[in-house]
Amino acid sequence: MKKLLAPAIVLSLIGLSGSPALAANKEGAKCTTAGKIVTVSGKKLVCAKVAKTLKWVAVSGKAVTT
Repeated sequence: MKKLLAPAIVLSLIGLSGSPALAANKEGAKCTTAGKIVTVSGKKLVCAKVAKTLKWVAVSGKAVTT
């Protein structure tokens, strides 16, 4: 039983630590889908192409994205 417990714990910790779906969105961080809009801490962020890379950019008041 102890021989199976240690590998099970290690595998579960590895699975939880590397999940990109759990990554927090913040301004200036990389994103994957252009045009996606999220709200973080009351701020609206949009995924936009900046200098050939996709990054989260803060959206002001009534900005229109294309």
